[in-house]
Amino acid sequence: MSKFGRALSYKARLYCAYFSLGVQGLGAPYGTRYPHRTLPFAYALTDNVQMVNDLRRLWGALPGPGVVELPARVEAADEGTFLARLEARRLKAGQRSPQRRWLWVSRVESFKGTSILAKIAPTLPNDQFELFGPISGSLPDLGLTAPNIRHCGILSDIASSDFSTYDGFLFTSLFEGMPNVVLEMSQHAIPMALADVGGLRGTLSDASVMFVRHGQTVEESAANYVSALEGIGNLTTLELLVMVETARAQVLRRHSPTAYHDNVARIFSYGASDV
Repeated sequence: MSKFGRALSYKARLYCAYFSLGVQGLGAPYGTRYPHRTLPFAYALTDNVQMVNDLRRLWGALPGPGVVELPARVEAADEGTFLARLEARRLKAGQRSPQRRWLWVSRVESFKGTSILAKIAPTLPNDQFELFGPISGSLPDLGLTAPNIRHCGILSDIASSDFSTYDGFLFTSLFEGMPNVVLEMSQHAIPMALADVGGLRGTLSDASVMFVRHGQTVEESAANYVSALEGIGNLTTLELLVMVETARAQVLRRHSPTAYHDNVARIFSYGASDV
C-alpha cells in the first residue's frame, strides 16, 4: 500500500489498519513504520481511541483523508445468560475463600506481561493463577516457575466458557490496541484488573474495572497489580455486582453487534469524512 496506494487512491477509497505503536516502537510495528507514508492518500483505520489520538498527534499535520475509529464487535451474551452469570457471581462473592483463583487469558509471551505475573504470584502465595493461551517458548523461559502458576491449555471458545469459579480476570499486557479478550470477558460477570493500556479507557472506566498503571520497573508494576487484586478481594458483594454490570453495559454501548453495524455503515458507506 505504501508503494502503490497513491495510484490506487484515484480509483478507490483506501483504508490502512493500525492498532498500536507497540512498546516505544520496539520491534518497529506497522503502527510506527507506515502511517506517515499512507496517510496522505488513505484513511488510517483503527479500533481504539488511543491510536486515533496517537496518529493525530504524530501525523495530524499531513494532508489526507484522516483517521477513523471502528470499535471492535463483541459477541454479546443474551440477557438470560448474563443474569445467570451474575447470580453465579453473587454466590461466589458470598463464599469468600483464603485461596483465590485468578484467570489469565492471552498468548503467553513477554509482551503480555509475563515478567510481571512472575513477580505477582510469589507475592500472593495463597492465590492460584491459571493461564490459558498458546505459550511462546516455555513457562520456565518466561520466569513462570512459581508453584501457584498453572497453564491450563487453550480455550476454544471464550463466549461459552464458564468462569464463575474464578475471583477475577487479570490482564497484564504491556501494550494493546483494543484487546478483544477484555470485551469478551465483560460478558461473563467477572471482576477485571486490567493494564491501563491502549484503548481500554475509551470503553471502560474506573467504575467498571480496576485499572492498573505500569510502573518504571517490573517490581513496581507487580505491586500495582497486587494492590488491584486485593482491591477486588475487598469489595462487597453489591460492589462486585455493580462493577461487572457496569463493565458489560459500557462494552455493549460501543461494541454491540448493532453499534458495530451502524459504525461500518457510516464509515464505509458514506465516507469517513461523515463520521
